[in-house]
Amino acid sequence: MPALHRQQNELLDSLRACWRAEFGGPAQVFFAPGRVNLLGAHLDYNQGFVLPAAVDRGTFVFARPRDDRRIRLRSLDREPVLDLDLDALSYDPAHAWANYAKGALAAFGPAQPGMDLLFGGNLPIGAGLSSSASILVATATAANHYTTNKRSTREIVYLCRDAEVNFVGVRCGIMDHYASAFGRDDHLLYLDCRTDTHADVPFDSGRAAVVVCDTTRRRELADGRFNDRVRECAEAVAALRRAGLQIDALRDLSMDELLKYKNTLDPLLARRAIHVVSEIERTRSGVESLRRGDLAAFGEQLIQSHASCRDYYEVSSPELDALVEAACSVHGALGARLTGAGFGGCCVAVVDRNEIDRFIKETASIYHKRTGLHARIYPFKPAMGAGRRADLE
Repeated sequence: MPALHRQQNELLDSLRACWRAEFGGPAQVFFAPGRVNLLGAHLDYNQGFVLPAAVDRGTFVFARPRDDRRIRLRSLDREPVLDLDLDALSYDPAHAWANYAKGALAAFGPAQPGMDLLFGGNLPIGAGLSSSASILVATATAANHYTTNKRSTREIVYLCRDAEVNFVGVRCGIMDHYASAFGRDDHLLYLDCRTDTHADVPFDSGRAAVVVCDTTRRRELADGRFNDRVRECAEAVAALRRAGLQIDALRDLSMDELLKYKNTLDPLLARRAIHVVSEIERTRSGVESLRRGDLAAFGEQLIQSHASCRDYYEVSSPELDALVEAACSVHGALGARLTGAGFGGCCVAVVDRNEIDRFIKETASIYHKRTGLHARIYPFKPAMGAGRRADLE
C-alpha cells in the first residue's frame, strides 16, 4: 500500500524534525502496532479464544536515556513537553495520552533510568484499533531497552495490561497488549484467554486485506451494557452449575450440553450462552479455514459471528448492521462483522486485495444512502509486533 508507506515516511520525517528541535542529539526509534480482532466476540471474559491481528499502523517512540531521574514526554501533535519526576509518577486527568506512557514507565521501578521520549502515531482516531495499548507497549518496549531489569515479551504484556487497569483506571483484558507485542507479519494470533498462550495462524495478505470500517457513530452507554453482558454470562454459569454441570466458564460448555440444559436458563441468559458457545466453535473453525487457505469459508464465519452478536448477544446497532450489510454486498468482500465491544463503533471485513478501492467506494456509498453517515474505511495487513525499528544519529 504505497500511500500508507508515504504517510509513514512523512510521519517519521516530522518526528525527526521535532526531535532535533526539541531534544537534539541521537535517539533510538521503537514502534508498537494497533490491533483489530477478527473472531472471538466477547470471548475474553468467558475464558474463550480470540483471533486478533496486529496492524501495520501504530505508535512510534523516539527515545534516549538520561543521567538523572527526569522523564520528558512530548507528543508530535501536542505541546509543551511534560517534565516529570520518574520516582513520583501519578495519574493526572489533564495529561490524557501521557498517562499511558507514565503508567508503563512507573512499572519498571528503580532500574529504569530517566528518559526523553517523543511520540507520534498513525492509527485512525476513534476506529477502535487500541491506540492506548499501542502507546503502552511502545513505551514499555523503549523502556525495556534501557533498563537494567530486562523483561520478556510476555512480562511486558502483563506490565502494560496492569498499567492500564491500575494506573490509568481502564478496565480491560490482555488481548490488545498481547497482539501489539506478539504480532507477526501475515499472521493472526489465536489467543487462549484462559492460559494467555497463542498460536500463529497464517493469513494470506497477498490475496486479501483486513479492512476496518468505522460507522462514525460512537458507542452510547456501552460501558453499562458491556458490564451487563459480563454479569449475564456469570449468571448463566452459576445457573448451569446449579443444574449439575461442572464448569468454570461458558468456555467449558459444548453446544450439545447447552441445548440439553437450555431450559434451566432464563431465555435471555440462554441467548447469551448460545452466542458464546457458538462463537468459540466459529473461532476454532475460522482458524482451521485459514490454515487450509480457505478465505471464503473464513469470511462466512465472520458473517455468522455478526449475526450471533446481533441476535443472541445483542451488542450490535442499526449503524453496525447497515455497515456490515453494505460491506458484504460489495463484490470482493468475503465477510464482515462488528469488532470490539459493539453498540456502535466499527466492523472488520476481509476483502479481496484486488478489489479494495471498489470496496471502499461502494461500501461508503451504500452506507451513506442508508444512514446519512460517512463511513471511514481503512485497509490493513497483519503486521509485526513491537520492537526497535531504527536509530537517529
